[in-house]
Amino acid sequence: MLGFRRSCQLFSVFYLSTCQPILGSDHRLLLLSLLLLTAPALAQQPSQNYALFFAVDTYDSTNAYPPLLSPVEEARSLARVLEHEYGFQAEVVENPTARQTEEKLAEYAARFADGTCAPEDQLLVVFSGRGLEQYSHGYFLTRDTRPTEVHRTALSFFLARVLIDNIACQHILVAVDAPYSRYFDPQPGATPENLQSLEAGEQMFQQHQATQSRLFLTSGDSLGLTPDQSGFTERLKEALAQSGGADSTLTFSELCGLLGQGGPDIHRGSFGKHEAGGNFLLIRNIAAADSLAWQRALRADNCAAAQSYLTDYTAGKYREAAAQQVETKCGQTDSTQVEANAPIGNTYDKDMLVYFERDPDIDAFMFAELKPQAINYDEVRALMGEPVKGILKREEHKGKNIRVVARVLVDKYGNYKRHRLISMGHPICSRQVEAYLHRLIFTPAIQGGKPVSFWVNMAFTFQVE
Repeated sequence: MLGFRRSCQLFSVFYLSTCQPILGSDHRLLLLSLLLLTAPALAQQPSQNYALFFAVDTYDSTNAYPPLLSPVEEARSLARVLEHEYGFQAEVVENPTARQTEEKLAEYAARFADGTCAPEDQLLVVFSGRGLEQYSHGYFLTRDTRPTEVHRTALSFFLARVLIDNIACQHILVAVDAPYSRYFDPQPGATPENLQSLEAGEQMFQQHQATQSRLFLTSGDSLGLTPDQSGFTERLKEALAQSGGADSTLTFSELCGLLGQGGPDIHRGSFGKHEAGGNFLLIRNIAAADSLAWQRALRADNCAAAQSYLTDYTAGKYREAAAQQVETKCGQTDSTQVEANAPIGNTYDKDMLVYFERDPDIDAFMFAELKPQAINYDEVRALMGEPVKGILKREEHKGKNIRVVARVLVDKYGNYKRHRLISMGHPICSRQVEAYLHRLIFTPAIQGGKPVSFWVNMAFTFQVE
C-alpha cells in the first residue's frame, strides 16, 4: 500500500468530482498528474488525531489492590510516541476515580458534539490497570474501587462501551490492558469479523472516510496478567515503531498482527455503531510531530524543554533554534521572567520568508471550525488563588461569586498575545487575573484547515466567604 497515494487519491476524487462539469477529460488527467506529483506534500499535512489514556497504578483499597508499577509511566511513554511520531494530541488521566473517568469521557463527547473536535477525526481511548470479573461482567478498577462494592464503584466495561460509542467521532479505537478486558467485547468469545479483507484494493482510503468505525483491542486474559506482566503497551510501541512499512501507515489489522507476535493472544473486534469496512489508520507524520514538539518547547520556555526537543528529534527542523534556547535558558535561574509570547514558528524557519500578519480586530466576528481551548486552565486558575477570602466583607459581596472575564488574543501557535478585560468583577480579582493570564497555553484556532489568530473569552470565578 502507498500512503501518499491514498491521501492524494482522496483529495483528487473530491476535487475532480466537484470540478467535473467544467473540466474536460484532458484537463482532469493533467490535474490528477499534478496531484500525484504533489502527493508527498499532501501527506505531510497534520491529521487531527486524539488519544485519551486512563492509567491506574494506585488504589485507595491498598490491601485488596496493591499498587502496580507500570500503567502510568507506560501511558506517558506511549503518549509521547503517538505525539512525536504520529502527530496525536494526547492526554493522560492518572489514577482517576470512576466519576472522573466518566466525566472525562463526557468532556470528549461534548468537544466532538460542539465542533471543538471535528467529527471525522480519530480518537484512541486506552485503559491500563487492574480488571475484575463478577457474574460474567467485566470491570476496569478505578482508583476508588471498593472490593465489597465493585459493581457500584468500578467502571463497568458495558458502561465504558456505551459512553465511548456515543461520542460523535467517526473513528474510535479502544485499547484495554487489564485482566478480564475481553469483557469489553459485547459478545466475549465470539469470532470477530474478518477485518483483513476490508483493507484490500485501492478503495480502502475512501472507504475509511465513508464509514464509521468502533474497534477494540484487549490484552490476553488467559493468565489474568496485569499491565506489569502483560507487555501489551511495550508491544504496542514496538508495533508503532514499524511505521506501517513503506507507506508509513498502520491499519487496524496490521496493528493486530504486529501485537500478536511474540506475546499472549490479543482479542480484537468491533462494537456499537461500527460499520462494515470501518478502519482506524495510524499515519506516521514526522513533520507535523516535529513542529508540534517545537511549539510546545517554546511554550514551556525553559532549558529542560529545549533539551528534550534535541533528544527526541535528532534530525529535527528546529535543532539550531533549540540549541540556542539551551544556551540561553540553561544559564537562567528564573525562566518565568522571559517574555511569555516570544515569537515562534516562521521566525525560526530558514526555508521560508517571515510574514507579519495583522491581528484580528477585537470586536470583529470571526468563524473558526475549532476555537482555542486553554489546555492548562486549571493550573493557571490555581495560581490565581482566592484573593477575596477575608478581604471583601461588605454585605453586598457575602455569599456571592465574583466573575472576571478577559478577552484574550491567541496567536496561530496557541500562545497568549494580549488581552482586554470585558467584565472587571472587582479590582482585587481583576488584578489577580491579569497577573497570570499570560501563562495560559491554548490549542490554536483552525479556520479553513489552517491555524489562525483568534480572540476568545476566558472567565474566572472567585468565591466570597
